[in-house]
Amino acid sequence: MHTFQTMRLLLPALALCALAQTAAAQTQTVCSITNLSPGWVVIDQRQCLCCGATGATRRTQYTIRNISSLATGATVQVCSLNNLPPGWVVIDLTNCLCCGAEGATRKTKWTIKNIGGLATGATAQVCALNNLPAGWVIIDLTNCLCCGAEGAPRRTKWTIKKISGLPAGTRVQVCSLENIPSGWATISQQQCLCCGAEGSTRTRWTIKKL
Repeated sequence: MHTFQTMRLLLPALALCALAQTAAAQTQTVCSITNLSPGWVVIDQRQCLCCGATGATRRTQYTIRNISSLATGATVQVCSLNNLPPGWVVIDLTNCLCCGAEGATRKTKWTIKNIGGLATGATAQVCALNNLPAGWVIIDLTNCLCCGAEGAPRRTKWTIKKISGLPAGTRVQVCSLENIPSGWATISQQQCLCCGAEGSTRTRWTIKKL
């Protein structure tokens, strides 16, 4: 009886310990990011007398995290866009005293989001076209005080849509022919005040699933 009660009291503590061990296993400190395994991204870095540094010459030490098991909708802040897993896109960025910045020189930190598991027809807004997932196309864009813009100049935010899995005969209007999946054909184009146009017109294409 006492053993059962003791185990019942210990279970929450054991669960927390397991979670802590899992989190630690997903974060590592390394001296090089060459040949990172898939799913590992850089979440911080610093200059230090480490990684074999001698004298006053400092070297870079990186903190990396494995995000391959994070669910759709998860967000992570990273210091580099290298090695992003499929399905992760940039949704925001900021210039800050972060990612190893020293003195008044700020560096860029990006917020990335996992949209890989979203359903056909879903849309998302992104601040960069790095790592645009297969089957997603650009359907709109705007120039705004967003995506890390601080006053002028403004920056571009794109709206993307997942069209993979749509039935034959479906038509979609796009602002770019980049990343069009196989099996889709361009059937028309027009000049319009669309796709972020301000003053002069831009081209918008209509594509169709064959």
